[in-house]
Amino acid sequence: MIKNKILNNKKNYLDSASAVPVLPEALLEFDKVSKEIFANSSSVHTLGEKSREHLDQIRKDFARVVRCRKNEMHFVSSSTEANNIFIKGVVLKYLNNTNKEKNVKVPHIITSLCEHSAILEPIFYLQTLGAEVSFVMPNKIGKIEVENIRKEIKENTVLVALSSVNSETGTVQNVREIARVLENFAKENSQNKLQEKPLLYIDASQAAEYESIDVGALLCDGMCFGARKLGGIAGSAALFVKKNIKLETLIHGGGQEGGIRSGTENIASLSSFLKVLQASQNKKIKQENINIVSELRAYAIEKIEQAIKENNKIKIELLGDVKIKNRTHIQKFFNIFKKQITQKYFENAAPHILLIHTPNLLGEECLLRLDAKGICVSTASACSILEGSGSNFLKSMDRENDAKETIRVSFSKNNTKKEIDYFVKTLAEILEKYQK
Repeated sequence: MIKNKILNNKKNYLDSASAVPVLPEALLEFDKVSKEIFANSSSVHTLGEKSREHLDQIRKDFARVVRCRKNEMHFVSSSTEANNIFIKGVVLKYLNNTNKEKNVKVPHIITSLCEHSAILEPIFYLQTLGAEVSFVMPNKIGKIEVENIRKEIKENTVLVALSSVNSETGTVQNVREIARVLENFAKENSQNKLQEKPLLYIDASQAAEYESIDVGALLCDGMCFGARKLGGIAGSAALFVKKNIKLETLIHGGGQEGGIRSGTENIASLSSFLKVLQASQNKKIKQENINIVSELRAYAIEKIEQAIKENNKIKIELLGDVKIKNRTHIQKFFNIFKKQITQKYFENAAPHILLIHTPNLLGEECLLRLDAKGICVSTASACSILEGSGSNFLKSMDRENDAKETIRVSFSKNNTKKEIDYFVKTLAEILEKYQK
């Protein structure tokens, strides 16, 4: 019998930025609520009222987590749907008025080409309808410089749409500083009564577990994140829309979710989503997870750099913020002694994502060869392999030829250093054999 090289006969799962296993508590909550709260929340009978009350409490609890008003929190099926609802909803309102009134200016959008396709594709579509778009270039680690946003703002700018954490490099954007720039622009042009503050929308899909989703601190006008990356059940996402923002309706029907997204809400799935969200936002647990995952990312970088030094036949480029820094603090040890603990951290990156360029080897081929060895990673993002497009980050830096030669490794608290050792060893073997 051929020996299984997969550790512990399990897949070595290093693709947590795409999805994580559904947590047991999420399944238990879904099962419980499915049996108890099954009536349509729009029904007027007693059981419908019970569903309405439960949904109302879920909405309040979500709003409490992200620090918004209850009526600013909406539920949809995915972050992709949320992006479409907000981005198209804002811009179509202006485009429709432009077609009717000549004095209304063509709307202008600011984004970057290193964004996920769930942001870029709705914007590309709006371009075909006449919207004007400016693409801001990221720096070498994927950071969007705030000053570059400032330079692109115009009188007809209505929307800035970005990911708060880049899905490929893990780079954390200065959302609050960008929001301040937009506010200052509106104040400086307040004499123009027709001038409105450009709205700031962020996709926080990669941020929810490790970075802030506090809309009061981020100062954004819209934000979304989904259940799947938190260990919830696929098919649920949250969309924050700041009060008084009017969106053009895309999905017409019964007028649920404040009219911006008709369709009967999946209360059991949302209740399950809330369960994992609240657990992920516990300050102590969140910090512990950040510490664990940061250490794993730093360890992976060290092992890859070591492999490059030991084998000059392989070529690997680590992308994004990979400069390891140390932070030392004092922690109680067995409640008696005190011990110095050194944490490894990254200034500009979320702790769970690492983008790797494998020159002269397609990311898709590298992925499949790793999968044959029991290791699960993705290309630049999980969606890019379906599109065959490669890394938007590298394409935005005018590295079109390199864009398809990338894999993304992403970690969770469930990964181990032993798994990383196996991944780096296997990757080096594949590159030595197949890099042309």
